[in-house]
Amino acid sequence: MAVSANSNELNDEYLNASLGMNTLASLKQKVGITISCKSLPNIDRRSKTDPFCVLWDISQSGKRTRVGQTEMIADNLNP
Repeated sequence: MAVSANSNELNDEYLNASLGMNTLASLKQKVGITISCKSLPNIDRRSKTDPFCVLWDISQSGKRTRVGQTEMIADNLNP
């Protein structure tokens, strides 16, 4: 898996493979991403929706790899 269970950080092997570089020649940069939503549809029946966001890497060949996801925010339509 590309993301560790508790830290939401990219795995170095995944990053190097996706950049097509070996470990010694790799070029890495941490990037912060902020995501917010407003007025999400409530698709739960007994409570409000529990939203989260998933980050995918799509290769040039079209293969999708799940890179990570945010934490779930319980009962919130405007996270």
